Amino acid sequence: AAEGGGAAGGRLRLKACGLRPRGGAAVGGRGDDAAAEHRAQLRRLAERVSIDLAPTLCRADEFCGRAGDLGKLLAEAWEQHAAAGREALEAFFQGPCFDAVQSCGRRLLAEPDFVGQPACARAAADFFGALAESPYCWSQQQRRVMQEFQETAQRELLLDGSAAGGASPSGGGRKRREPDGAADPSEAQDLCLEERDRIEAVLSSRTSRFVVVLEGVRNSANSQMIFRTCEACGIQEVWLVPPPAGAKYRTALVRSRHASRGAEKLLTFRRLKSAAEVAAACAEEGRELWVTHCPGPGGWPAPAAVALVAGGGLPQILPRLALVLGTEGEGASDEILCLASRAVFLPMHGFMQSLNVAVACGMLLQRLFDLCPSARGDLSPEMRAVLRARLAEAVPRLAGPSADDGDVGDGDAGDLP
Repeated sequence: AAEGGGAAGGRLRLKACGLRPRGGAAVGGRGDDAAAEHRAQLRRLAERVSIDLAPTLCRADEFCGRAGDLGKLLAEAWEQHAAAGREALEAFFQGPCFDAVQSCGRRLLAEPDFVGQPACARAAADFFGALAESPYCWSQQQRRVMQEFQETAQRELLLDGSAAGGASPSGGGRKRREPDGAADPSEAQDLCLEERDRIEAVLSSRTSRFVVVLEGVRNSANSQMIFRTCEACGIQEVWLVPPPAGAKYRTALVRSRHASRGAEKLLTFRRLKSAAEVAAACAEEGRELWVTHCPGPGGWPAPAAVALVAGGGLPQILPRLALVLGTEGEGASDEILCLASRAVFLPMHGFMQSLNVAVACGMLLQRLFDLCPSARGDLSPEMRAVLRARLAEAVPRLAGPSADDGDVGDGDAGDLP
């Protein structure tokens, strides 16, 4: 309602806020009663969001229908109750509505059975993207969170339908599917000589001997940086295991939204539902299961963790192996530790006894390649042919070396003990 300016002053303030009275309603006088009624309607809509929509929006089997219901309700509030005033609208959108959207993103984007279905991941990306671009009065930070959710859902589509997907020789768990319209190997002929040479140089250093397993890594910034690190070090295959039941997906800082640099387009991903599936996949492929673990007092006792250094009790020639990185803070689960062939750790020489999981990944991989240089370039001819075709399509779209404006700037991204 207008104060100290009558109808004209009220309309000016509404215009400055990007709002306008609906249906020619007066501002001031009887308009006060109308504004009060609109605020009451917003309160009723807020109760509906909190009690009815928010709980069901977080259920994978009901998401698509409830997302549509929430979209209609938000449009109704914005178009029909603008006369409630900016303050009431902000309280409605930035309070219960955003709470519902944020809970939905954190829960559903951590459920592999949801994001592992392309239709669901696409629906989630469309939903969060539409909200982020809507005219509704979200705060700037809230828009950024919704953009992060959108990009995370889009990355899940890449994990299920792009890059080197059909190359995995594995048989168990969820295989990567070959994307529609896969590149023809003849497309490599359209690349310049420098790009073809770059692709061949990369393929000559790729390895299938080492696989990285992410067990419950929840922070999207960490996941992106691990993808980038794996690709840069020469790892081709990454296995993804979901976080423990009930664990919430944690959004990355906006400054880390592009930390992967598109590495997910160049890797082979495989989804596994549990530690038992990881162990079964290792047995099928003739791999040992190595878990990163540094037990403290009273920690898990066997097998004894060994330092990942030359002469530290490791085989002279490293076997085919899957290296497990556990969730931030807690590390690898007891279940996967009990199934492990070997537990390994990086020696620490300072007061700090933990590393960020993405940093630890880079150091562990470099140590493995230092111990076993012959691992590089061991891809089969069949896998090389598949990757050559995929890289011919992806490489021209990737940015070259640049400033690290997409890296994590600050904040706790999660440590690995």
